[in-house]
Amino acid sequence: MLWSMHSHEKKYWVSLVLILAIASILRLNGINWDEGFGFTPHPDERAILMKSWEIEFPSYSNLSLIFDQSNSPWNPNWFAYGSFPIYLLEFVQSFWELITGSEIFDSRIMARSLSTLADLGTIIGTALLARACFGNKVSLLASVLVSFSVIHIQLSNFFAFDTFVTLFSIWT
Repeated sequence: MLWSMHSHEKKYWVSLVLILAIASILRLNGINWDEGFGFTPHPDERAILMKSWEIEFPSYSNLSLIFDQSNSPWNPNWFAYGSFPIYLLEFVQSFWELITGSEIFDSRIMARSLSTLADLGTIIGTALLARACFGNKVSLLASVLVSFSVIHIQLSNFFAFDTFVTLFSIWT
């Protein structure tokens, strides 16, 4: 498909992939910024991770517990930030453990990687939205601005919900 595109279309997509690659490097470099701490110093991230450690999938024999709000092992009983990223992290960790057979003891890096993926999705959404409204040049400019935005880079290094909220705001 890429080879059947016009030259300017190829340049656009290659440029966007290059921007995303640079954005990925900026976001993943130093993702383990708190190495050596027994806990994450970021208070929101710490609270969210602690709640994600408290929930678990019910056993197959107790699946009906999911719908019992007071007894469900899937209810974090805490919705200060919303629940989607907590459940997403639990799903990804469970999937990882199922595929690799190894348990994740420290979920900070996986959680921050999800935050980074959400921010990369924001860059893609920004580029596509700007392209639809203003064309290729503005699309690439918008994606560069978001890619190099310090707040986006910083928030990608925390498992807070800001990157997820921004992702869903851009895509809706």
